[in-house]
Amino acid sequence: MMSQTFCILVNDNQDVLLRVIGVIMRRVLNIESLTWGKVEEGVNKIKVTISGDEARLSRIALQIEKIIEVISVNLIEE
Repeated sequence: MMSQTFCILVNDNQDVLLRVIGVIMRRVLNIESLTWGKVEEGVNKIKVTISGDEARLSRIALQIEKIIEVISVNLIEE
């Protein structure tokens, strides 16, 4: 199993966190850590570390980007 950390910028909407978590959980990936904070007015940042098999992790950023409220998804290289 490997893990990856993503920085996700989203519009300020109360349901967007649930949608992002739902995408991750539907793909049977484990959330190791999650932080949520306001970046500026109307924009929030989600930083999430996900573990799972490489094939599922490689597609997760594309799936999260499909959520309407998501502005950008970036992989954080550690």
